[in-house]
Amino acid sequence: MELKCDGIAVLTLVALDLDPACIEDGLRKLARFNDTVGATADAADYPQLQERRRFIKALRALPFVAR
Repeated sequence: MELKCDGIAVLTLVALDLDPACIEDGLRKLARFNDTVGATADAADYPQLQERRRFIKALRALPFVAR
């Protein structure tokens, strides 16, 4: 589900002619915040940050998505 949401976010930002790189920045900040406040009990239920980055990078590389 998380990766699907990431994909929709990338496609939406590209359609709005905005840089989807901000998604990765947001994900990094979210992970850091969760670590800081100790909200990591269900972290294993979600894709790791690296996996999400790889997915976003792969999606951005597709010809119909690339800016």
